Amino acid sequence: MRRRETHALRLKVEAQRQLSRLRTKWVFGIILALPLIVVTAFAVGGDNGGGRPDNFADLATAGSGNFALFLLLVSSELLLLIVAALFVGDPVPSEASWSSLRYLLIAPVPRGRLLTAKLTVGLLFTALATAVLLGWVLLVGGVFYGFGPLTLGDAGSLDWGQTLTRLGLGALYVFIVQLPLRPSRSGPVSVQMPPWPLSASR
Repeated sequence: MRRRETHALRLKVEAQRQLSRLRTKWVFGIILALPLIVVTAFAVGGDNGGGRPDNFADLATAGSGNFALFLLLVSSELLLLIVAALFVGDPVPSEASWSSLRYLLIAPVPRGRLLTAKLTVGLLFTALATAVLLGWVLLVGGVFYGFGPLTLGDAGSLDWGQTLTRLGLGALYVFIVQLPLRPSRSGPVSVQMPPWPLSASR
């Protein structure tokens, strides 16, 4: 019981440390700004003149469901990958560069638990960023283009239940493919992380 409380406390401390960092605020700021930038780009670029849509980007302004799916596809190519790299891969190297890692390593805490806590919090923040992006995009798309479900042109449209289910599954897929996991010779999967320094230098 005491071990669980200690683990929960360690996760809470690590989460507070992540929240207090400037890069976390920048990440969520960019996530909140991205849909507004895209809306501005659509407003400046205009539409296709009411003709037949050539690709899904032409359907992005058909409603909040379409806009959310479009932004999810666009951000999964680069933005969310960078977010995952910052939250999952950068905490230990950044602390090593700040010389604060050596104080953590000499603390009476097993290094495996320390790295596990950082990995867990990093994954949670990545999932939170993905969920915030999806929810915010739905709201922004609804304000500017109307709260309409996913429309697929000649293929018809979905109701809101189906739209939210598919958007949720899409966000879950995007989150999973960002995980630093891949098949290993010694087992089914292994966690792939950057070469974190496990001992204090000098």
